[in-house]
Amino acid sequence: MTIHIKSKTRLTIAITVFLLIIISVLSFFLQKGKAQVAPSCYLNWCVSSGDTLWTIAKNSLPKGRDIRDYIIEIREWNKLDSSSIAEGQLLEIPIYEINGNSK
Repeated sequence: MTIHIKSKTRLTIAITVFLLIIISVLSFFLQKGKAQVAPSCYLNWCVSSGDTLWTIAKNSLPKGRDIRDYIIEIREWNKLDSSSIAEGQLLEIPIYEINGNSK
């Protein structure tokens, strides 16, 4: 069986499209594998003087979780446009349980 290549451009485009499809499918399955367990509950946190999202997240950080990702999750859940928080502000902090134990 002999394959004749009539156009290098068409071959390049076909290979590129094929690789993009493969990468898209693989990334979809990789993202699904990284899905976090849903929080078991939310802690209501009243921001005190000196509190930052970093210190709040550090106090309730789930084991094995990157603190930066956890801060992003807290910001998204509380619909915060930035990491700025104010004294007296109420936040909901996601709390995770593993085998019946917090954190």
